[in-house]
Amino acid sequence: MLLQALLGYTHAMSLALWFGGLFGYAVIVWPSIMKVNAPNLPRGVLVQIGVTTAPWIYLAMVAALGSYLGYWFLVDTIPTSAGVAYLVLIVLLIANNCWGSLKSWPAIMMAPDDQAMRAWKNFYFRMFTSLVFGLAALSLTLFVI
Repeated sequence: MLLQALLGYTHAMSLALWFGGLFGYAVIVWPSIMKVNAPNLPRGVLVQIGVTTAPWIYLAMVAALGSYLGYWFLVDTIPTSAGVAYLVLIVLLIANNCWGSLKSWPAIMMAPDDQAMRAWKNFYFRMFTSLVFGLAALSLTLFVI
């Protein structure tokens, strides 16, 4: 029972950190930074924010995946089809973040301004979409675990 509670708490808090942070970015910080610096892309500010927060976001992603796998396999209260669907969702959300770090972020930082701005808009759209699905996962977690 203690293990179930600990894994459930870790999973919920990891999702809250991950998608709470993303909410702050996508709804408050990034739009404000872009508005203040328009029409320029504020690469330096974005780098500073990314470098400061990336370790926490990646820690939250790893903890979310690990705690979910532990909960699913050790507690064994989640039906297989629901467990697989939720696992696919978490893996896709992590993959989206990794894609952003490894592919989108270099394009935003190193491409000429017009290409970088397009890359930024695509990145922002993907992160906002991720936010919607991530908050859905957090809501589901709070109701199920």
